[in-house]
Amino acid sequence: MTRARPRPGGTLGYDRATHRVNLEPQRRATVQLWLMVFAAWTFLAAFSSAQSAVYFVNRGRPVPWGEMLPGRFADWYTCALFTPLFVWLAQRYPIDRRSWRTTLPLTIAVTSVCVVLKYSLLVSVYHAFGIDDSTLGAELSRNFASESMAFWAVIGIIHAFEFNRRYRERELAAADLRVRLSEAQLEALRSQIQPHFLFNTLHSISTLMHRDVDAADSMLARLSDLLRLTLKHRGANEISLRDELSLADHYLAIMSVRFGDRLTIARCIDADTLDTLVPQFILQPLL
Repeated sequence: MTRARPRPGGTLGYDRATHRVNLEPQRRATVQLWLMVFAAWTFLAAFSSAQSAVYFVNRGRPVPWGEMLPGRFADWYTCALFTPLFVWLAQRYPIDRRSWRTTLPLTIAVTSVCVVLKYSLLVSVYHAFGIDDSTLGAELSRNFASESMAFWAVIGIIHAFEFNRRYRERELAAADLRVRLSEAQLEALRSQIQPHFLFNTLHSISTLMHRDVDAADSMLARLSDLLRLTLKHRGANEISLRDELSLADHYLAIMSVRFGDRLTIARCIDADTLDTLVPQFILQPLL
């Protein structure tokens, strides 16, 4: 039976009872992310308002809170509206060494259009709430360059997060491949050891049948016990050293029947190591 593996970097949950993928953790993570983005833009709006208030206070002028706060928050929130577009742009057209000649001009063009759209919306909000009577042309002439640089900074931050996410995904994918390779190598080793050991034991039983039927019968019984214990751990890549030694003891018992007094067994095992996990059949090639 194959085991479902999570996608690298994914937050999907798996319900073993219903055998269905649970999308709720992913939805919660997405909601939390966008709440953090909203909080960041709100902080910038509040910080800009505080800076303007300090400006008025230092010049001995009253702070026009009723006009300034709506204007500052409208300014920053209209920037925030383009965040999903910038995230999509960074994901779809990353600026890297292979494609920067194409994606960089595209990013500059998109941000320029976004600046025009932002001030078109902001001027409409100003006029609707009576905050300011400036025109789109006046706003663009004063703020086009600075707003473009602000958008580029936002896109740069998004690219940094995207590069970090992709790096983590590659690390997780590489780790998953290493695990799969180790499992495949272990399975190949197990598939080689088990038939080899079984054929040797059956050959020994066949040989004993002609000169010692009781010994052959004893060896066959011990082989049955060994196979039963092996099936108990079937599919497990790692077992405790205690269980691995139990497998080894069954094998040595079979060899003791075969060789009799010619086989001497000495054990020197630290009791503190018995619960350590080891690859199954790690002792078999040595024996």
